[in-house]
Amino acid sequence: MNQLTQIFDWLKDHQETVDQCIAEAGRHFLAEHGKASWFSYQARKAQEGLLRLSKGDDYAYDQPTSGFVYALWYQGLRINTSLTAIGNSLRTIQDGNLRIFDLGAGTGALQIAVGLLVSAMKELNQSVPVSIRIVNIDTSPFMLEFNRTFLWPKFREAFGECNLIQPEYEVTAWHSDHGDQNIGTTWVAASYLFDYRENIEHLSDSFRGHLKALRPQRVFLSTAKAKARMLGQLNDALSKDGFKAVPLPI
Repeated sequence: MNQLTQIFDWLKDHQETVDQCIAEAGRHFLAEHGKASWFSYQARKAQEGLLRLSKGDDYAYDQPTSGFVYALWYQGLRINTSLTAIGNSLRTIQDGNLRIFDLGAGTGALQIAVGLLVSAMKELNQSVPVSIRIVNIDTSPFMLEFNRTFLWPKFREAFGECNLIQPEYEVTAWHSDHGDQNIGTTWVAASYLFDYRENIEHLSDSFRGHLKALRPQRVFLSTAKAKARMLGQLNDALSKDGFKAVPLPI
């Protein structure tokens, strides 16, 4: 049995725990905000927005309930989306330093996927990076806050090796401080960043500019099926810049 198969067998064995973490995060949010005067209205608006999103429309994630509703709809699926490509790549880093910039991080599915993979690899006595820094970048403070305050603490409690990860959270469209370029291995993920129909050319140009500044060894891209054509066009442009993007399963 190869190492990747062992990892995914471990993940299947812990699937119920993952679901419990998501459910507990939702219950925690409800306990804190469920009786607020704004909760019912904002939860309904978030549900309506996500329904539009599921039909291929845009959603701004601008309700305080956005992260709560999104996680209950999509978190498990988004974690699974990240696991395969990240798992294959993570095993190539032997005891080095890794930083990941997750653009459009939302409720942190990629961060959680990395935490689960590291937990599996440690328990299976496989090598993991010495340090992992994940910079979660999103324009929605509500999505980032749901990860930081509700989801991530539940996963840290259930999977102790998640504590090896050093998360950061930035409410902005792009990361401006590129820091030390010799820090180790750098990856960039665009998790559904290109779901929006508007300003796609500007988004693509800005994204390419940041890749040139960060000089990542790997780029991970994902979007909804209805908008996969946009991602294909971006991938063609990245190839001309010398970057080979790794598509995450849709």
